[in-house]
Order: sequence, then C-alpha cells, then structure tokens
Amino acid sequence: MGERGKKGKESERWSWVRIPKPVYMDLKLRAEREKIAIWKLLIRAYNYWRSTQLEHHQSHPQIDKAAWYTYKLSSSVGELRGNPTKENLEKLMVTCRQINERLKVDVDALLYAAQQYVSNPNSKNRMVLNDAAKAVVLSILSAFSTHSQEHPSFEHASQPHKAAD
Repeated sequence: MGERGKKGKESERWSWVRIPKPVYMDLKLRAEREKIAIWKLLIRAYNYWRSTQLEHHQSHPQIDKAAWYTYKLSSSVGELRGNPTKENLEKLMVTCRQINERLKVDVDALLYAAQQYVSNPNSKNRMVLNDAAKAVVLSILSAFSTHSQEHPSFEHASQPHKAAD
C-alpha cells in the first residue's frame, strides 16, 4: 500500500491499493449502481469477509461444532415430524449414530421415540419425540461445555472478537 495525496493530515487518512483494471472497473460499476463510493463498497466487502471467515472459522471452533450437530439433529427431527416415513427415520438414525459415536451422547431414547412416532404419528408421540430431541440437544451442548477447560475458545465465546493486526 502506498500513500497518495498531499502531505500532512490527508496522507495520514488515506492509502491506495493497486488492483487489476478489470477488478477496478467492476468495483466502479457496482459502486455507481449502488450510488456509493468505491471505498465504501470495499469496506463492506472486507467486513463481510471478516465476519464469515475469521470469526466463524477461527474464533469458536467448539461452539461451531456444537451448533452444527444441534442444527443437523433438529433438521432430521423436523423432517421426520413433517413426513414420518421410514426414509426419514433412516436419515435420523444416521445422524443419531454420528452424534453417539463422535460426541458420546446417548441417543437411544430419541431413536425409540422416533420409531414410535413413525409407527403411530399422533400428538402424544410427537410430544415424546420433541422431549427426547430436546434432551439430546441439551446433551450435545453439555458435552461441549464440560470440555471448555480443554478448549479455551469455548470459554471466551461471549467476549467480542478482536481482529488480528
């Protein structure tokens, strides 16, 4: 990066970056369409990149893992509730097996409730299925919170992320 402009305050606030002409033309066109300055477009793109790459992938890997398994389980249970078929039961069984093997979380009650719901999809069996799924979600979250001493990134999840220089 080089500095451009007059010496003094102005050159301390602004820098310039060399980019290929086709990229510049695309940025210019997009900025004109949105009626904003190119530098504002670049800041928005950079902030988006930071939020998706740096924070998501580097700051909280254990929370990310807990969220993934919670989401995956919830999606499988939701599909089964919406369409109680043998195929959806098999998909839920695969997810439960992964959770059991990888996280050492007991999923037997959920699998039993799911089988009962498929064979008789009434509101009573749905409530049992919901409760069993909620218990597994709590177990997933507990599995990660009990390992927080081993994973410092989990302990500091509520603290704001500081960007690296």
